[in-house]
Amino acid sequence: MSASFLFPASHNLIEEVASRLMFTKADYSSNLVVFPGKRPAFFLRKNISEKRKQSFIPPRIVSIEELIEDLTKRLFAEQQQTISSLDAVALLFEIHSALHIRFGGDHFLSLDTFLPLGIKLFGELEELQLANCSYEQARATLAGITYGNVHIIADVYEKFYTALEQQHRVTRAMKYRRVANNFSPSALSEFQQVVFAGFFSFTQTEIHLLQQFSKLHHVTFLFQQGSGIQRFLARLEIPTEKIAEEERTPTTFFYRSPDSHGQVFACNEQLNECLRRDNNLDEETVIVLPSSDSLFPLLHHSLSSLPNVEYNISAGYAITRSPVFSFYNALLELLATKNEHTFSASQYIAFILHPYIKNILFHQRADITRMMVHSIEKYFAASKANAVFSLEELENHLPSLIADTEEYSSNELQSHLREIHRRTIHQMQSYETIGDFANNSISVLQYIEENSTAKRHLYFYPFVEKIVDALDTLTHSLIAKQKFSTARSYAQLMRAYLQTIEIHFSGTPLKGLQVLGFLETRTIQFRRVFVLDANEYILPPSSSGTESFIPQQAREKLGMEFHSDKENLAAYYFDVLLKGAEEAHIFFTENEKQERSRFVEKLLWEKQRRDKVYSDEQYVKTISYQLSLKNSTPETIPKTASIIDFLKKFSFSATSLDTYLECDLKFYYRYVLGLSEGEQFNDDIEMSDVGNIVHKVLDEFFNPWTEQTLQEKHLSPETLSEILSKTLRTTLGDGNFIHIALLRSQIEKQLHRFLEQYQFPMLRSQPIVLKQSEQQHSVQYQQYRFSARIDRIEQRDEQWYILDYKTSGDETRYRIRFDKLKPDDATTWRNAIGSLQLPLYAFITSRAYNIPLEKIFPVYIFLGMKNIDERIEVPLFDTAEQITEKYAMLHQVIFKLLNEITDGKTDFKPTEDLEKSCPRCSFQTICGTQWMKRWE
Repeated sequence: MSASFLFPASHNLIEEVASRLMFTKADYSSNLVVFPGKRPAFFLRKNISEKRKQSFIPPRIVSIEELIEDLTKRLFAEQQQTISSLDAVALLFEIHSALHIRFGGDHFLSLDTFLPLGIKLFGELEELQLANCSYEQARATLAGITYGNVHIIADVYEKFYTALEQQHRVTRAMKYRRVANNFSPSALSEFQQVVFAGFFSFTQTEIHLLQQFSKLHHVTFLFQQGSGIQRFLARLEIPTEKIAEEERTPTTFFYRSPDSHGQVFACNEQLNECLRRDNNLDEETVIVLPSSDSLFPLLHHSLSSLPNVEYNISAGYAITRSPVFSFYNALLELLATKNEHTFSASQYIAFILHPYIKNILFHQRADITRMMVHSIEKYFAASKANAVFSLEELENHLPSLIADTEEYSSNELQSHLREIHRRTIHQMQSYETIGDFANNSISVLQYIEENSTAKRHLYFYPFVEKIVDALDTLTHSLIAKQKFSTARSYAQLMRAYLQTIEIHFSGTPLKGLQVLGFLETRTIQFRRVFVLDANEYILPPSSSGTESFIPQQAREKLGMEFHSDKENLAAYYFDVLLKGAEEAHIFFTENEKQERSRFVEKLLWEKQRRDKVYSDEQYVKTISYQLSLKNSTPETIPKTASIIDFLKKFSFSATSLDTYLECDLKFYYRYVLGLSEGEQFNDDIEMSDVGNIVHKVLDEFFNPWTEQTLQEKHLSPETLSEILSKTLRTTLGDGNFIHIALLRSQIEKQLHRFLEQYQFPMLRSQPIVLKQSEQQHSVQYQQYRFSARIDRIEQRDEQWYILDYKTSGDETRYRIRFDKLKPDDATTWRNAIGSLQLPLYAFITSRAYNIPLEKIFPVYIFLGMKNIDERIEVPLFDTAEQITEKYAMLHQVIFKLLNEITDGKTDFKPTEDLEKSCPRCSFQTICGTQWMKRWE
C-alpha cells in the first residue's frame, strides 16, 4: 500500500519531496514526482542542486497533465490523434446541425454563430467525461430537465465521443478516462518511487486513478493542511497520516486603495522598503496577480523602477489585449464593411492610423508613411461624401493630395500605398475557406513584422508569435475547410477564437523576484508574498459569464464540478500560500463598485476575534495619493508689437467678436496664432453638417430670385426637394444608407413646413423683394476691417431685413438682454450679449448698401423649432421704436471691444466664467483647464 501524509501549511513541501527522493550517487532518475503544475519542478531541481553542489541526474518531474500524456503512451500501443478545441467545435457543429431539436432553434445554424456556443459545449462535455459519467447516466439525469433544450446534451454527448472513437481521435478528458479505466501497475514499474505532492481538488476520473495509484507500495502522497483539505481527503478515501507541527502565522499587512493604480504604487513602496531593509529581492519573494489587468501597470510603474532587481514574470495575459490583436481586429473590422468594391472610410482611417500601419518603412523611414497617412486622413475629413470609397479611387487620387519633394515623388508614395493595400487589405480578400483566411492573416502579420517598426515595440514578438501559432493551428484543424458567405462571419470567427488564447510570459524561472499568476504559486513556498487585486469576483474569480448548460443540481448527481469547487480551490491555495510565508502584503480596491475579497474579510475577522476589537480599521492602511488638487488658471498673454500690427490688419467677423467676448485667450489661439482643432473623419452626421447642408439648399433655392419680388410660384417644394437630394449626394456621397435617407426625410419635411407655414404666409401678407442670398461682404470703417457672409437680405416695404438661418430651436443663446447691458460697464457685456452677429451684420449691411441703420431690421430664423410658423422669426429688437437707441448701445459696445482688442496695453486674459466657457473649448490642453470638463 502507498503512504499518505498531511503536513502543516507552513511546512516546505518542496523540501519534503527532496528529502524523500531515492538516489544512487548522483542519479535521481528512479523517482517520479507529480505536481499540480509545471513551475514547482524548477524549485525542486534547484533544491537538489543547492544540497549536492554538483551536477546530478534529476528525477522525472511532471505535472498531472504531463503524467496522463505519458501514461497514455505507455498503456496504449495505438497512439490516437488529440483534437484541438476547434476540431471539437467542427465535429459538434456537424452533430448539432443534424439534430431535429437544437440549441437556440435555428439561431446557431452558421458556424460563426455556433463557435462560442460550441467552445462552451465542448467544455461541458469534457467535464462529463472527467466525471466518469456514462451515456446512460447522462441521459437518465438530464431527461427530466425541461429548461431550454438541455436534455439534448445527453444525445450530443454520446454522438460526439462515439464519433471520436470511430475516427480514432481523443480529447484531453478521454485520455484521463482511458488511463483511469485501463491503468496497469506496470506503467510505473520503472520508478522505484512515485511522489504526488501539493494536490487539492480532483475530478471523479482523477480520484479513480489516484485510488489505483494508492494500491502501489512505492507511491507516496504529500498533502498540505489548508482550508477544505479534510473534505477533499474524505472524497479521496486514502488513509492519511497527519504530521503534527506548529502552524506558522505570517505577519500580514492590508492596504486599501481607491483604484488599481493605488495598489501598484503602494506595492512599489513596500518593495522598496523590503529592498532597503534586506538589500535584496530574490526568488523567495513573490508578487501574485489573480488578475492580469495589473500586469502592465505593475511592470511599468513598479518593477521597472526597482534598482538592480531582477524579476521573472510568469502570468497569463489575454492576447486580445495586445497591440498586435488591436491591429488585426482593425483589419477585420475594415474587411467586414466591404460592399462590392467599396469600404467604410471611418474603418479604413482607424486601420491606417494604427501605429503598425502608419510606421511601415518607406526607404527605411517611417515618418514619410505617417505624413502620407495623415494626408489621407485630412482628405477624408474634408468631405462627408467619402463615407464609402474604393481603394483604387484613393490610390489614383493620392498624387493630388501630396506634392513632390526632393525626398520622394507623389507617384512613389502612390506605389507605396498600393503596396500597403496589396499586402494587407487585398491579401485578406483572396480566400475560399477558413484555413485560407487564417493563412492570409499570417501573411499580413509577417508583412508587418518585416516592413514596420512594430518589431521594435516591447513584447511585439511574444504577442505576434502567439497569434501566428493560434492561426497556424486553425489552418490544420477540421474547421479549416469550412466556408462562410460574408467577410463579417470570418471576422466574428477569428475574434471568438482568439478570445480563448492567453500568452504566458516566461523569464528566468528561479532568478529574482517572482511575478506569478495565482495558481502558479501552488506547492511553492515564499518567504514574502505580495497579493494584488484581492477583490471579490477576482479572488475567488467570478462565476458570472460561466453559467453552465447543465443545472447545478444535475451537476451534483453527475459528479461534475460546481462553481463552489473553484471557490474552494482558490480558498485552499490562498490559505496555504499565506501560511507558508513569514510576511504577507495584501492589496485591494474599495470603492462604490469594488469590495475586498471574502478571503480578506476572513483574515481580518480572525484578527479582530483574536484581539477582541470591533473594527478592522487598525489593520488596514488606506492608500492616499499625494496629489495637488489645486486647479490651475490660465495665465494672461501680453500683446507684442507684431501682434498689434496683425490685429490692426485683421478683418473682424461676428464669430471673432463673439469669441473674444467669451474668452480673450480663445480669440488669441484661434485668430492670432491660427490654431484649430484637427479635423477628424467621422461618418456620423453632426449638427454642423446639417447646418451646412440646409444653408446650401436654401441659398441655391432662393438665389435665382435675387432682386425680384418673391412669389409663391417661384418657390416650388418639388424644386426644394431636388436641390436637397443633389446637395446630399454632393456632401454625403451616393451611398444608399439608412441614416442618410432618414436625414433627408427629416430635412425635407422641415423645409417644406418652412415654405408652407412660414414663407408662403409671409409672401401673402406683404411684398418681399429678395436683395441677396449667401453673399460675402467686406467693409472698412475708421481703422477697422469687417467681413461677413450674410444668409439673406430682403426688403419689406421700406424696411430692410437681415435673415440669419439657425438649424437649432434654442433662441436664448443668441439673445441680447438690453435690460442688463450697460455699454459703459464691460463687466456686463459677456452676460448680457448672446451674440454680436446680427448687430455686426446690420452695421456691415448699412455700409455696404449705404442705407441708414434705422432702416435695417435683423432677425433670426429658427428652422429647428418644433412648431413652424411666423414665430420662428425672432427679431433682434422687440419694437421698431427701439432701433435707434439699441443700435447706439451696440455700436458703442462693438467699438469699445475693438479698441480693447487692438490696445497694446491690454493683455489677453482668460475668461471670467471658466465653468461656462472651458468645458467644450478646443484649447483646454494649452490652457490647462481640462479639469473643467466635470462641469459639463
